[in-house]
Amino acid sequence: MKTVIAFLCLLMCGTITSSAIAADPPSISIEGSWQCGPYTMATAKFSATGANKVSYKRGGEYYDFSIMTITTTNGKKTTLHTQTTGAWTQSGDVLQTNSTNVQVLSSDNPRYPVEAAQRSANEQLSKQATAKNHIRIRANSMTLRPVNPDSKQADIDVVCRRL
Repeated sequence: MKTVIAFLCLLMCGTITSSAIAADPPSISIEGSWQCGPYTMATAKFSATGANKVSYKRGGEYYDFSIMTITTTNGKKTTLHTQTTGAWTQSGDVLQTNSTNVQVLSSDNPRYPVEAAQRSANEQLSKQATAKNHIRIRANSMTLRPVNPDSKQADIDVVCRRL
């Protein structure tokens, strides 16, 4: 009797293990809220350090609240708060976002007021509203890396954690 029970246990455990190994793991959805950063991009003229909270909604909409501090080579800093909305799609390991609206909420630099920052944001949005990133999701973390970045400086990993 002990042999039969041991054999059945071995058979069941073997079946469960081989099924679990043979099947692909279920994909992890990006839907929900994520806290990303901090991350830094540095150029010869400035460095920009940012963090953002982004929500990917079911149905393909997203909302992003970002805080970015830009430091010029002479040490002057400007911190901007922005809000971006748009649409997202995922195909395999590529996340594509299409921004439809960017709103500059605040600037702490009187020499670069909200109005000037908004004009710059609108110009950037008209030039490049679409972003594509390779994504790697593991349980409660996600890493984004640009697909074909515009510059070597923009080729950075952004690490996010699920909220």
